[in-house]
Amino acid sequence: MPQELLSLTDKNGIQIPVDSVIYGSLPNDTEKHYFNIGYGQDGSIEMIACTYGYVHNVRQPQLKDFEYIGLVKDNLHLLECD
Repeated sequence: MPQELLSLTDKNGIQIPVDSVIYGSLPNDTEKHYFNIGYGQDGSIEMIACTYGYVHNVRQPQLKDFEYIGLVKDNLHLLECD
C-alpha cells in the first residue's frame, strides 16, 4: 500500500509523505531541527521536534529550507530526545 502524501514539498520539490522526518530551519530561524510531520487531530498539518516544539497549521512557505529525510518508522533515532 503506498504511503499517503501531504500537500507539501521539501526544498528539492519532493512531496512529503504523512508521518515523515524532515530537517531544516523555519523562516527567520537559523537553528535546524528534525521534525516529525503529519496530520494533527483536527486534520491540519503539524510538525513537532523535541528540540523545538510544535508548529501548527504548517504551510508550504514554512518548508522552503527543509529537506525530506524519510519515514518516521525508519528514522526514529533522529527524533530521540535527551
